[in-house]
Amino acid sequence: MKIRSESSRLPAYFEKNFFPHGISLLETNGRKRLFVINHRLRTSPRPADPDNLANRLNISAGEVRQSYVEICRIAKGPDGEVLVHERTVSDKDALALGPAPRGARGFVLNDLVAVGPQQFLATNNPRGWRQSVAITIFRNPIGNIVYFDGEKYSVVKGRIDYGNGINASADNRMIYVATSLDGDLVTYRTNLNVPGDKQPEIISLEEDGPRMRLGGYLDNIEWVDSTRREMIIASHANLAVLGLQSFDAPVTAPSQIVRFTVGDNGLPVSASAKLIYANNGDQISATSVAAYFKDKTRERLFVGSIFGEQFLTCKLDAH
Repeated sequence: MKIRSESSRLPAYFEKNFFPHGISLLETNGRKRLFVINHRLRTSPRPADPDNLANRLNISAGEVRQSYVEICRIAKGPDGEVLVHERTVSDKDALALGPAPRGARGFVLNDLVAVGPQQFLATNNPRGWRQSVAITIFRNPIGNIVYFDGEKYSVVKGRIDYGNGINASADNRMIYVATSLDGDLVTYRTNLNVPGDKQPEIISLEEDGPRMRLGGYLDNIEWVDSTRREMIIASHANLAVLGLQSFDAPVTAPSQIVRFTVGDNGLPVSASAKLIYANNGDQISATSVAAYFKDKTRERLFVGSIFGEQFLTCKLDAH
């Protein structure tokens, strides 16, 4: 799709500072909006002191990754559908009410789900070496879930064990969150209204039902189709190897994808879980997401990864 702005040109950073991460498509009243987390990079300034070691050695002061959310609507153009960029939600809005950490430096969104034309929920995992040690070694669940109400962020659920993928039921009443370290799929019941209605001023998330353990360290969650009765979720089999690959080590990270149903009560059905893809990393390494497609003649699974520059397309057996 071509992308344009409400004004004559897109923000300047789109050309060189657009690093999409989480993504969510919202369809309400025949209208479509696309929400994208953009992890823009900002170079940290060097200290003013000329005797500072960084200045003496002429080394970079480093980069800070910031979490912005780009909101676009999908409109009809003369040559097909186009993305029209409507607004950027800055991480300056991230001074959220609720438990620390607050502010841009500790505010790194992982995934989001749109629940209204300008509203979304997102998993937030503070970054920094201290936070990483607290989460991975001491297993301190300092992540959270944040809500953007169209004007500001607020923390709606704290003490999340490294929340990763997040998704919602069609009526917004159930929110599903994948945790990476515990490997649990957690279901929350909410007081949200359907996407087209006005949302309440105070949002609540109450954990509902037993957590579902699917094996591995969970990543992104996707619905199979618009009925929202089946989900697919990608997971990592070995976090140590995944960590090595993030440092450009010559290794491949094994992956797996699980498919399962959601009951009439909105809770995942553990007995329905079925492993539909598993690989040691030779086909695609560090799988992070999978999307399902089916028409009259084809059934496909499209698989993406954290570090790869391509997708894997898989045929699925009829079922």
